[in-house]
Amino acid sequence: MGDAMRLGGFLVAPEEIEAVIQALPGVAGVQVVAAAGKGDPAPVAFVQPVDGMKLDAAAVRAHCREQLARFKVPERIVLVDAFPVVDSPNGPKVQRVRLREMADALLRRVG
Repeated sequence: MGDAMRLGGFLVAPEEIEAVIQALPGVAGVQVVAAAGKGDPAPVAFVQPVDGMKLDAAAVRAHCREQLARFKVPERIVLVDAFPVVDSPNGPKVQRVRLREMADALLRRVG
């Protein structure tokens, strides 16, 4: 569960965006973080495809545009083999801070 993100002046739960993407066939997992890049915070989705499946980032983004308000549509869809994790007493935990750093760097570079 992620912390609420401020997007377009509204507080948005990342799980709302994640659920829309997770509903697509071929998606094994998804994590959404807010990234600043060069401007206002924007959502970036890291999507892990099911093993052996090919996902099209543009098609995932198009699906989001159909299902979500414009300010909730991820600025970028990043396909990943795995999420960065760290061991914790309760099992592996996704490093959302690391994902946020990756998303910030991506938006700064691509703008």
